[in-house]
Amino acid sequence: MRGSWRIGLAFVLVAVVAAGRLAADNKPSAKPAATTARVPTPPAPTPSPTPSGPAPTTLLLTNQGGAVGETVKLVVPLLSKPPDVNAKFLGREVKFLVDGQEACTAKVETANVASCSWKVPSMAQGFKSLEARFAGDGTWAASKASAQFLLVKGGTKLSFDSTEIGVYKSVTPGSPLTFDVSLARTTDKEGIDGRLLTFNVNGQPAGRGTTVKGLAEMTYKVPPDFPGDVNVEVFFPGDSDYAGTSAKHTFAVWHVHDGRLGILSAPDGSVGQQLTYRARLTQSSGSGGVPGQRLEFVFDHWDGVGWGAGWSLQGVTDSNGVAQATGKPPTTLGYVHVRVDPNSNWVAGEVTHAVSIGPSGVDVSVPDRSGAIGRTVSLQAHVARSSDGSPRASTKVVFEIGGNPAGADVTNASGDATVSVKLISAMGIGRHAVTARTGGDPDYKAGSGSGTITIGASER
Repeated sequence: MRGSWRIGLAFVLVAVVAAGRLAADNKPSAKPAATTARVPTPPAPTPSPTPSGPAPTTLLLTNQGGAVGETVKLVVPLLSKPPDVNAKFLGREVKFLVDGQEACTAKVETANVASCSWKVPSMAQGFKSLEARFAGDGTWAASKASAQFLLVKGGTKLSFDSTEIGVYKSVTPGSPLTFDVSLARTTDKEGIDGRLLTFNVNGQPAGRGTTVKGLAEMTYKVPPDFPGDVNVEVFFPGDSDYAGTSAKHTFAVWHVHDGRLGILSAPDGSVGQQLTYRARLTQSSGSGGVPGQRLEFVFDHWDGVGWGAGWSLQGVTDSNGVAQATGKPPTTLGYVHVRVDPNSNWVAGEVTHAVSIGPSGVDVSVPDRSGAIGRTVSLQAHVARSSDGSPRASTKVVFEIGGNPAGADVTNASGDATVSVKLISAMGIGRHAVTARTGGDPDYKAGSGSGTITIGASER
């Protein structure tokens, strides 16, 4: 009984194993895996509008800065998101805002960078909000970015009025000196208003002035015992918008003394005549002469319409206060005015005296000539000023032989005029007068001179 049980169990196991093998043999076999070539992934195309909307963008804004009055360039790149080198934004507009206020609008140029110039207005220094905005379009989505704009103090420059630089300020003790100073930004040279400037004179506080249209004025009263030159310094301490600065300049100051002028001699004469004029400068408080002062002698000329300056001389006063000036008047004159050189520290007004400088006479000399009929001879005349014998250039001379015209010429620099004349039988054999004449003008009288020409028979 026990052996039968074991035989039955073995039979069952064998049957199960056989069934398993049969099932395995009847199962369809799997196909081998197919081998395929690898295809590269194509680059992503430039984004275009999709049913989901424009492609995203980003602005890469960084911190920037500048000073009041400075023209700065605000810059920001506009890119696709994620970045794509094939994305193009040429011509798109980006708006910049500083401290919430629109600064400028830029257009994207090459390299997808937008930039525009902005002149920094007056604002308190420090960090200001800086924002860039792209409004977007049908292809690209809007975007914006934020950063900071650092506003720093503007540079400044102080300058003295250029018309006063190097000019002598003539003053009397106790009288005022006025100085004008400009305060401007270094960024754009624009004047700065409403700033208080302080002045020192020779190291001592001398006053204050507030700028109006960039200019401040300071008036300084010269003390009776003033030592000499004025060393002026001006200071701007700076404020929240602008850095401080200073400037200095030395003005030459002379004490002015009152004097009196008198003309001692003012001779009449003619153009070209050497004349000497004399005048004296004395102290107004006494009769003593003032030495070492330059006096000006200015002469008036009538030009047919009115009187105007026609000539001037200068002379320096000697130990008695007398100055004399010698010269040759170049034109007709009617008055002489004497005054002290304006750079002098003496004030004496002006004195005037009538003079009569008339036109000069003219001397015309004609050398003798001779020749036979049929020959050509040169007639010559020399023209000189009667007052001093100097030659008269550019003067027309008309020649005559025996009262008949013989030609004309204009004098050269040496005062000589020449014409060539062919002698003819109609002139007659013998001795004839040769006359040369000049016309007159406001400065020179008409003149004439004569010589002779001896005409002989024809040479055959």
